[in-house]
Amino acid sequence: MKNALILSFIAGLWQLILLAISLIPVLSKKDNKIISWIIILLKGLSSAMFYSPLIVSAFVGFALGDVKTAVIIGSVIQLAFIGIFIVGASTPPDPFLAAVLAPAFAIIGGLSIGEAIAIVIPLAVLGQAFSIILMTLNVFLLHWGDAMAERGHALGIDILNTVDMLSWSIGPVVTTFLTIRYGTELVKKIPSLIPSFVSGGLWMTAGMLPALGFGMLLYMIASGELWPFFFLGFLTAVYLKVTTIALALLAVCIALIYDRVLYPGKELGFKGKLEGAQVGKLGKLMKSGMLWRSFNFAGNYNFERLMSLGMTDALIPAFRALYKTKEEMKNALTRHIKVFYNCHPYFGAAIMGLMAAMEEKRAEGEPVSDDAITDVKVGLMGPLAGAGDPFFWGTIHPIFLSLTAALSAKGGLLGFWMAIAFFVTWPIINHTFFLNYGYTYGTRAIDTVLKSGILERITKGAKIVAMTIIGGMTVQLIHLSVPLKVVVKGETQLQSIMDNLLPSLPPLLLLFGVYYLLKKKVNPILIVVIIIALAILGVRFHFLGS
Repeated sequence: MKNALILSFIAGLWQLILLAISLIPVLSKKDNKIISWIIILLKGLSSAMFYSPLIVSAFVGFALGDVKTAVIIGSVIQLAFIGIFIVGASTPPDPFLAAVLAPAFAIIGGLSIGEAIAIVIPLAVLGQAFSIILMTLNVFLLHWGDAMAERGHALGIDILNTVDMLSWSIGPVVTTFLTIRYGTELVKKIPSLIPSFVSGGLWMTAGMLPALGFGMLLYMIASGELWPFFFLGFLTAVYLKVTTIALALLAVCIALIYDRVLYPGKELGFKGKLEGAQVGKLGKLMKSGMLWRSFNFAGNYNFERLMSLGMTDALIPAFRALYKTKEEMKNALTRHIKVFYNCHPYFGAAIMGLMAAMEEKRAEGEPVSDDAITDVKVGLMGPLAGAGDPFFWGTIHPIFLSLTAALSAKGGLLGFWMAIAFFVTWPIINHTFFLNYGYTYGTRAIDTVLKSGILERITKGAKIVAMTIIGGMTVQLIHLSVPLKVVVKGETQLQSIMDNLLPSLPPLLLLFGVYYLLKKKVNPILIVVIIIALAILGVRFHFLGS
């Protein structure tokens, strides 16, 4: 019972604390800056646990007394799912539940690391099912929100979206509690039922699964001009044996040099000041009530209008400051909740800030119509989503997910602490900056950034870094060998011949095999099944080793 409760707390029960604190400003209708920042810090931790399986697994290890095993498993899960993220209404497999239960089964149930890794995919698919169910049910709550908007009931919408954030934890919490409470004894019997070659194959799978994560990243970002950087990273790791940090620093230097060669004489930034800066009466809300609510963009994430209720909720502090009559509040709520909205959460914060600025101009009597507000929001969400998803989800996040997982691949805690430092602060920095940027500078500045080419240059540089790191980590983190023996003037292992041609050739071939299957639109879940089957057969018939 004790372990079940502790792990359920990690799986999401702790969010009750966050909910209780969040309801203080919601119910009082007043946003205290200190309480707001306590919420923001906890939101940062929640975001970190969502983005990084390593962090979740490490917490499990701390709780159960075996951090090394948990961190190794968390690193493998993180690398395997490194290229999977939510875009729009897509619901990919979710590794969060696996990051809780896989290390728990290894530590409590006595499974080997390989055996624990084997249950990751079924658990990730279960997490995917929870997301689909919740996004479907949220449609009904959205219409409840519509009815409250029609009555000008801002408090009801605020409560709904704030509480709805907790619903994302129900599936993981219930599953974790029931599994640990009633399934641990069954799990303990599994090792004695598994043949040794299957157990050995599952162990090898842990060293092969990073190929899936790297393959998905290559599928997203690789292009003809970027492949040389992949092989530069690969060869550097093979022949110079550089550390992960050294490889990352080298990749950054190469990207900066490439940018200077490609754009000679062009500084990476703006000259002078951006025009159109304004400081209105809503400025304080950008650092308190609107800021912490901007993290709740996915509270009522649903298949019908995605983030429309989350956007509306984030603007409620502004509406309260600007509109004093029930009719004004009703109009403000309905013009936002009724409109489909979806954008990257960081760049989307700029749209939230901009919407607050436009509402402020409207309240001051300027001719800002409902259509104007809607047109600006709809017009910006597409380009900003198109820029934000590949830049953040497809490049920046995977770089840090790769680095932190690599640094903890052998059970060390350096990667864990780096993941905590980055994934807690990074969302806070971005939400704060872009929310204030959108409010202060408005459409002209956002349009200037989109047309300046700066994002394209930064994205290309980040992709160069990512390709270089993936090349190096192919050597460091994909573990595969071919122990077959051939007779050429005596007995020689095939692996030795390969090493003479090119060291780490089997990991490279495995990665390219996964990349080929992804290019052929093979489902990643099926690829995992293929990798597991290949590993088990390889151990059984002695043609593969780790």
